Amino acid sequence: MKYHDILLTLGPKHGMNIFIMADFTIDFFALGILALILLALVLIKFFFFPTKREPALSFSYMQSNLQGSLRLKLAPLPSLLQKLALIALMIAFIDPHLSIPHEPAGTNKPEETPTKGIAIYLLLDRSGSMSGEVSTPSGQMPKVDLLKKVTATFVQDHPSDLIGLIGFARVPEIILPLTLDQGDLLTKLSQFHIVTDPNEDGTAMGYAIFKAANLIAATRDFAKNLPIDARPAYEIKNSIIVVVTDGLQDPNRLDYNNRLRTIELDDAAKYAKSQGIRVYIVNVDPSIANEEFAPQRKQMQEITELTGGELFLVDESTGLEEAYRAIDSLVKEKIPLAVTLPEEKSTHERISLFYYFIGFALMLIFLSITIDSLVIRRVP
Repeated sequence: MKYHDILLTLGPKHGMNIFIMADFTIDFFALGILALILLALVLIKFFFFPTKREPALSFSYMQSNLQGSLRLKLAPLPSLLQKLALIALMIAFIDPHLSIPHEPAGTNKPEETPTKGIAIYLLLDRSGSMSGEVSTPSGQMPKVDLLKKVTATFVQDHPSDLIGLIGFARVPEIILPLTLDQGDLLTKLSQFHIVTDPNEDGTAMGYAIFKAANLIAATRDFAKNLPIDARPAYEIKNSIIVVVTDGLQDPNRLDYNNRLRTIELDDAAKYAKSQGIRVYIVNVDPSIANEEFAPQRKQMQEITELTGGELFLVDESTGLEEAYRAIDSLVKEKIPLAVTLPEEKSTHERISLFYYFIGFALMLIFLSITIDSLVIRRVP
């Protein structure tokens, strides 16, 4: 409980004094106990040991002859020192201390590395069609710029989750494997660009999903195959794949004879489901909602629902940012995590003062004994 504030001068720094407000507090419970003890002693003294007039003998006192005596002057000192020592011990008993506020959390303090969370692979379409513009509240913007801007916010909202980046067109390319390094993620994301070579163009969505699912499965298997006495530095509780595209499954014509690069969405989704991975698809092209694309739209919806995910169509009413937020809420709802919140630590530093009062009391007692034994030396 706060008693009152004290202004502390911590000393010069760069030619200036630093002043910090500190709270001086005591243990009021201990103060109550001390008060009860003192009250009990007073009552015992009053009822059981009443003050009686002691017998006395009158005699002449030659004060003038004793005025210069050092022993006479010091005679009351030991008793006074003992009383002061008792008072110091009583003050120490009520635990006086100062509470000094720390600097705000996060300043000059390293953050603890998360040890568990979700593995998220972001599959970003880098085909040539992503250079087209889309309407946003702030005006027209290239799809790829909108993708980078909103995805950066999504990354920043998941500091405790492993996130990997894959850019896909004709083939999926790993921009950054699963990592907790948000700085590296944001740097790679800012460098994300679409393909310009027609031979590298395409929308191999099924291949990208299959590759990301394999990467997650390999990461999990690596952790499981560690020695029994070893534990992975990070525990993947669950995994999701988020595909952001403006098109449909459309492999490059040069790969039509390549079974892996032309893997169908259905087969990729089945593999992802077998690995316990949820797939979410966000299509940023409003024209996909047209009736002519109903069969492809139905397929994408079916493969996401097969894995426990969902399909989002971005249009004028639903933006990419809203789709990311919806995915975030669905992940938290469908994937409960046994996350142990870090214990909140006090933002104040406690400086106990009772040590000083105990030391002061011991010094007074020692001084009292020294004066009484060596200087006064009373004789019975």
